[in-house]
Amino acid sequence: MRNSVNEWQAGRVTTEIPVGGWVLPGLLVATWALLCLGGSRRARLWFVLLAPFGTILVAILAAGSSLAAAPVDPEHDVAHFMANTDTAANSLGTLNGLLALAVSVPLLLITLVAEVVLLLRRSAPGTGSSPGDDRWTDPGIWAEDD
Repeated sequence: MRNSVNEWQAGRVTTEIPVGGWVLPGLLVATWALLCLGGSRRARLWFVLLAPFGTILVAILAAGSSLAAAPVDPEHDVAHFMANTDTAANSLGTLNGLLALAVSVPLLLITLVAEVVLLLRRSAPGTGSSPGDDRWTDPGIWAEDD
């Protein structure tokens, strides 16, 4: 890191995340957008509910694989052990998982707020809904998939 103290004091510190670190978060956003545009409500809700758990699992597995790959040698200290665990692939996998978690939680919150608003609008009295409207016949997330 060059002149990190001077850049920090000047307010010009930028986070340099490698391009490969944005793969999983980008796929999450693209999948969510496609499910919002053309997917079923059931698929969208399952996706946003399971995405945070999946990203946590990715981060744990990537971090765990780096610990399992490091040789255990009683002759060396902890710094040597940690240096052996710091590989680019494992760090990138952990970074992907953590960034995807930071993306999946807001997507979950946005989707849940939108679904609650839609639910309240559908069930609110005086919205002009009648049993003949499509909103009353649409079973929503509880519909059986064909």
